[in-house]
Amino acid sequence: MRAILPLVLLLSACQPGTPNLPPSAGDGALRGEIFMTEPEAFGQNCWARDMIPPVMGKGLGDVLVAPEQRGLDGVLLQPAIYRKAEMDVVVTPARPFWFRAPCPPAFDAEFVSSVQRALEVRGGYIGPITGVLDARTQAAIRRYQSLQGLDSAVLSLKAAQQLGLANYDLDAFGR
Repeated sequence: MRAILPLVLLLSACQPGTPNLPPSAGDGALRGEIFMTEPEAFGQNCWARDMIPPVMGKGLGDVLVAPEQRGLDGVLLQPAIYRKAEMDVVVTPARPFWFRAPCPPAFDAEFVSSVQRALEVRGGYIGPITGVLDARTQAAIRRYQSLQGLDSAVLSLKAAQQLGLANYDLDAFGR
């Protein structure tokens, strides 16, 4: 029984759907990559733009009860009638954000296949390796990145580096 227990514990850590993230991933490792204002083009960086969805809430709004009535000559006979009602309203509008991303020439079918395989190994992608950036692949990218503070289906450069699919800029490390 003692010999089986370590094996059971080891295998229980390999459940599908539980991404195996890099050591720093749980602390918002990709959150620092987000720019809330459009960055100026500098260096050899490519940038991706995504949107923070609007925050919705409940509020009072005008609901049309009866449309306006106009005569054949265009004269207003009866104005539109509205009533106040509780409805979904935008509390905070959608906002764009930017982050560094792999440049488009490198984002071919071979690269996408590598992304799929890298996410599959980490338990974040389940499906055939097709080399197509489809909804399943984008959902896996979003799951991987959102656990690190970047909620986007567009692969960031830093996530690609974590997955071993993009080179690190050694100049950034003082080399």
